[in-house]
Amino acid sequence: MNMLQLKYVLEVASSSSMREAATNLYVSQPALSQSIRELEDELGILLFDRTNKGVILTEEGREFVNYAKKAASQYEILEERYLARGKDKEHFSVSTLHYNFAINAFADVIKMYEPDKYVFTIHETKTREVLDDVRSMKSEVGVVSFSESSEGIIKKLFKEYGLEFTPLMIRETYAYVWEDHELAGLSEISIEELSDYPCVLFDQSSDDN
Repeated sequence: MNMLQLKYVLEVASSSSMREAATNLYVSQPALSQSIRELEDELGILLFDRTNKGVILTEEGREFVNYAKKAASQYEILEERYLARGKDKEHFSVSTLHYNFAINAFADVIKMYEPDKYVFTIHETKTREVLDDVRSMKSEVGVVSFSESSEGIIKKLFKEYGLEFTPLMIRETYAYVWEDHELAGLSEISIEELSDYPCVLFDQSSDDN
């Protein structure tokens, strides 16, 4: 088993098509199929079910892909730190949720330093991945937020991951409505007053989103 085979498996899993994966990887379809079959033989498991409509991950294949993603991510970190970047350059990376203030602050930091001496990277991702990035040293800094209801869970993760948390700001939650909306004239809105309206939640738990 090698990193090239892991890369092949991840691409096939992503595209669900040997032909499309081969095109994306710039290899022939027979060579790709042979490499994956050799890996399956080595592992003694079937990673994909081959169908007329494409390929589908088996249960063991899904488990393997989860581990392969982590291994590939760590390998990329090693490449970035020790191969792709010159030894004379320092690396600084930030992982964050999608916050404009974080992007702007990151841009301000870049302006303060000479670009030929540093390599700057910013990753926009989900809360759990932000913490994982900092724990694995993919990023030096992570930017997340939490509410009173999720504070206990997030701080528990900080402790579990061995991370230090420094508050940057306390933000209010705002409701944006049309100017002629029945709630527009209120200075404060309770959860009870919102209970009659549809609720859409952002789910950060899925790896597919």
